[in-house]
Amino acid sequence: SLLSLMFNGRWDESISRDAEGRMFLDMSPPVFSSILSYLRAMRLESECPAKRRRSLPIDEMYEAELKAACIFYALFPKPCLNLSLKSTAEDLSIVEDDDGTTVRQNASGHRVAVGTEVIETLATWKVSAVSGCHGWLFVGAIATADPGQNSYSNSSACGWACSCQVYIGGANNQGLGGWVGWQTGDHAIFLLDTEASILKMYHSRTQTLHTLALPAEKKQWRLHVNLYGQADVVKLAIPTAEEEAMLVASRGS
Repeated sequence: SLLSLMFNGRWDESISRDAEGRMFLDMSPPVFSSILSYLRAMRLESECPAKRRRSLPIDEMYEAELKAACIFYALFPKPCLNLSLKSTAEDLSIVEDDDGTTVRQNASGHRVAVGTEVIETLATWKVSAVSGCHGWLFVGAIATADPGQNSYSNSSACGWACSCQVYIGGANNQGLGGWVGWQTGDHAIFLLDTEASILKMYHSRTQTLHTLALPAEKKQWRLHVNLYGQADVVKLAIPTAEEEAMLVASRGS
């Protein structure tokens, strides 16, 4: 879990502490007790039926807090995210291999690729700006399978683009959260939580965590990439556990 990674020594400086230097987790004692019991069960049970759980028992007054904590610390194994993308543009190539999905723009002008499958609950993925970013790049999520080439302006489009552009529901919020835009060589870790209606991104170059509130009325969320410059290349991959931990250990904006 991300909770265990927080205490592997690498993130010690980012963990909150009390006046006596003890590590501090902002949760009620009964919530932490339930989580601790679950982690013990995972370690002790030979067949690990605990790993199949999606919720933990607790008094009703703590249910909402426990659910939020389980999501925040990624305690339950997530379904494997399908990184397959589709596009109607013939000059946008999409190649899938064991390392992920690569999207290449072979012409100039907006070209869009969206996920072939709907993200049901919680998903994380890694995005790398392999080359280009000369023209324009958008990465995020969208709640339609056919948004058109100017997909960033769709009423469900949420994500981050070049030129400090941040889109929420298709509207540009310039520089929101201090966003500076994409550059070639950038890497970012994304988290989409459909139940909480949030999209998070940890941007490695700026070491900043950005969070967007998704339009609550929108459903059927999918991966979303929009490229503009010729020869621009973006790669999507499954992040490692340590990369996912950055979504928790980093300070938000």
